[in-house]
Amino acid sequence: MVEEELRFADLHERHPAVGEVVANYFAEAVAVCLDRHHESPQSFCIAESRGETRATARWPAPDERMIGAWRNSRDIAATEAGAYALALAAVELTRGMVALTPGETGSGCDYYVGAPGTPLTSVSRLIRLEISGVDGGEPSRLMTRLKQKIRQLARGRSKLSGVAVTVGFKTLRILLAEKKEP
Repeated sequence: MVEEELRFADLHERHPAVGEVVANYFAEAVAVCLDRHHESPQSFCIAESRGETRATARWPAPDERMIGAWRNSRDIAATEAGAYALALAAVELTRGMVALTPGETGSGCDYYVGAPGTPLTSVSRLIRLEISGVDGGEPSRLMTRLKQKIRQLARGRSKLSGVAVTVGFKTLRILLAEKKEP
């Protein structure tokens, strides 16, 4: 069986909330984060209540300049940006949704997603997407982070349904969980 492709390098072509420069920024972060633990290509497991999907991620090996550009004392910037890219690609692959607009401060989410072409005025058709990444660690750490993100969705002032996503770069897992409207 041929696996689907986890398409994160060209998000700007399908996701209205992601410009080309931002998509390139995200894709470079993915390459740096995955290269810490793996060589391309790798198979990700995308797990949610509906079941699991396997998808192949491919990335160019980062050079020393790229690695140095993303180096900081805690490596948070690359992990966060890379998680955004892989989460958006996973939601597109598994649910057919794209990022339509960034989440506003206090909404409890990073992006609002929906079917391609959904007008932003159709608020009831939007879903909040809250994203986090974990560079290393055990799979249990990924699940703990997912639970934190579900709570963050619940605390947000928006009452729209939401999906929390955590990306594990070392574990090659992407977890999705829904937070339903109250």
